[in-house]
Amino acid sequence: MQEVPSAQEPKQPIVVVGAHELEATIIRRQLDGIAEIVALAPDVAKAMDVIREKRPSLVILFMDHDRDAVLALARQLVPENVPSVMVSRDRNPDMILLAMRSGARDFAYLEGDDNDVRRAVSALPASSSVATAQLHRGTVVAMFGCKGGCGATTLATNIAGALLDGDEHRRVVIVDIDAQMGDVLTFLDAASTYSWTDLLRNLPRLDDELVHRSLTAHASGLRVVAQGSDLEEADHIDAAAVMQTIAFLRQHYDYVVVDGIRDFRENALAVLDAADRIAVTMTQDVPSLKNASRCLGVFRRLGYRAEKLKLIVNRYHKRDKLDLDTISDALAATIHATVSNDYPTVIRAINEGVLLVKGAPHAAVTDDIREVLPALDLVPREEKRHWFGRRR
Repeated sequence: MQEVPSAQEPKQPIVVVGAHELEATIIRRQLDGIAEIVALAPDVAKAMDVIREKRPSLVILFMDHDRDAVLALARQLVPENVPSVMVSRDRNPDMILLAMRSGARDFAYLEGDDNDVRRAVSALPASSSVATAQLHRGTVVAMFGCKGGCGATTLATNIAGALLDGDEHRRVVIVDIDAQMGDVLTFLDAASTYSWTDLLRNLPRLDDELVHRSLTAHASGLRVVAQGSDLEEADHIDAAAVMQTIAFLRQHYDYVVVDGIRDFRENALAVLDAADRIAVTMTQDVPSLKNASRCLGVFRRLGYRAEKLKLIVNRYHKRDKLDLDTISDALAATIHATVSNDYPTVIRAINEGVLLVKGAPHAAVTDDIREVLPALDLVPREEKRHWFGRRR
């Protein structure tokens, strides 16, 4: 007897990607009564246009015909807040690993007597729907230091603080993806009360208020996601977990600032792909310049659009021999912001665990931090405020 969904349990609208007629028929049969396939997109290259048009609650991705293209699409769906389930005839465990690292919520075998596709779709919470996710889409800012010691964490924490200081109604969270040796908690003089693994474990049951109350809170009102006390927790944080977390947080926060990115490995690339802005941070020295040149080259090869990349010169001194014109010419890039060199003020704030907007609100370095916000297109330029609260 065919299931008839009740008014309280409407069928999920689903788009199936990469499946040919036979596979689509099997998927449709398994989903009978619980979901409605609103579109088939056998051509993976055209699937995103179909997904954006149909706004499904879930996308089913069939891997077997064009695996690399399907995995790339799955990664693209994560920052779009579109959940996906990977489906394959291949029972190789490596296929499951590839699927989950790409950001898929689940993996299902196509054939067999266990209706595995139905199981995977039924297991996803109703809140996974795109209609729910698109109610809010925060801005993700990735802080990328071109070399160690260039002050990326200082900028990350204080940019987050300046965003919060500019509007008391904003919600801002800072995420440290270095789950072993990250510095965000130290810079904020905070103890982790809710770690990466706690968040990942509880994602399905967290609503807007619960997540805000659960995350580690700084005195400024800034929320923090960072490592716990157990270094082995880092083993559970892979690229799929990073993408899932970023997608979740941007649904609940106006700004998600991500620190701890020091390379181009999978976890870092997951953040960089999802980010709306990448703040490429460097200092006025030759090693930093060489690394910035290499990093910008990688970003361009990754296909990141120019407006996504924002170059910041930290610890800037206008009399330095390596001046801004020289740096800009060498990198063939625009320098979007500079932050002045004020070591005593910055290190005092770090040692006290306070943000510059609170600990040194009138300092030139603090005003430079405020200037970074419109430079990164995070706030309109006219929204920038004077130290005493007057609009400039």
